[in-house]
Amino acid sequence: MNGTDVHPALVDFVTHVAIALVMDHHLVRAAPARVEQFYDLLAGCDPGIVAQRVAVLGAVKTQGLEDVVRRFVERRFLRHYRAREGLADVVRILLALAQMPPVPEPLIERAFARAVRLVRPGAIWAALAEPGAVPAMGVKVR
Repeated sequence: MNGTDVHPALVDFVTHVAIALVMDHHLVRAAPARVEQFYDLLAGCDPGIVAQRVAVLGAVKTQGLEDVVRRFVERRFLRHYRAREGLADVVRILLALAQMPPVPEPLIERAFARAVRLVRPGAIWAALAEPGAVPAMGVKVR
């Protein structure tokens, strides 16, 4: 992907985010009802407990995470992942939050166009389910 006048690390970041978001894009398009189920389940969680658990599991400070979880549930933005335009908006938001420079729109458009064509969640999940695919984590993927 040619990110003319864009630092290679920024191109890598946009590519990484595009691949991760397109995984969600395919899953949301395949099972849109799951989005509402996910948010309904998450709405039943206590954001304070979520923040405490993340702090312990990640060994990180989680000030403000309670509010982030509440806003995440209220906005229900995952439904916007059905359209590529919604995915591109998320990249712009992430770049702004990370205080990174904006990237040319053609780079974002190419990243998502290619990722939508190339990313196959079923193949990824199948590969992760292979014996020994995730040995360091000791997690069984179904």
